[in-house]
Amino acid sequence: MGKVYRTSVYDSNTGRRKSVRASSPEELKKKVAEVKAQISRGEDLFTTANFRDWTDKWYRDQKLPLDLSPRTLGVYRRCMKHLIKRFGRKKFRI
Repeated sequence: MGKVYRTSVYDSNTGRRKSVRASSPEELKKKVAEVKAQISRGEDLFTTANFRDWTDKWYRDQKLPLDLSPRTLGVYRRCMKHLIKRFGRKKFRI
């Protein structure tokens, strides 16, 4: 499993921090620059999503690229299935 680099960027418009993650320092710098550009343009970084959509995106963007074993991915999917049954349509801010 590869190393994950993390940081956060402060949004002075909303008073909140936006988490940024990447698999390399170079990618992290690029993502931070993108977030800062979005903030300077006044874009809303904190969108609303339902739990099902968010978990699917989390799985696709955060777990599949890590080259985890099929067994581990299966465990994630089974947990997601149970959580989606309970929270699937619930809306929250990302």
